[in-house]
Amino acid sequence: MDAGNPKTYLYTNWDVMRRWSYPYLPEGFDDNSIWWQGHHHSIDKNSKIKGPVVIGDYVTIGYNTIIDSLTVIGNNTTIGNNCTISKSVIWDNVTIGDN
Repeated sequence: MDAGNPKTYLYTNWDVMRRWSYPYLPEGFDDNSIWWQGHHHSIDKNSKIKGPVVIGDYVTIGYNTIIDSLTVIGNNTTIGNNCTISKSVIWDNVTIGDN
């Protein structure tokens, strides 16, 4: 797919998460439609993750946060408390505050 604009870039990421691009899958390991890239995560027990999603290494997700399907979270990213992220691509080294 030509991902030459933001809309098709987003669609390309979704195709990979839905496994429509096999054999091209995200790096890491699959755990119930959540692709984990690495083993260094801090996910609050009151948060929810609904796959398919890709979560990079060194990711922190705060209290009562929802990561909804078709979301990519890059490495070294922090997402605050009481957030909802859906159908998004968040690159590496991003901080999203509370609410």
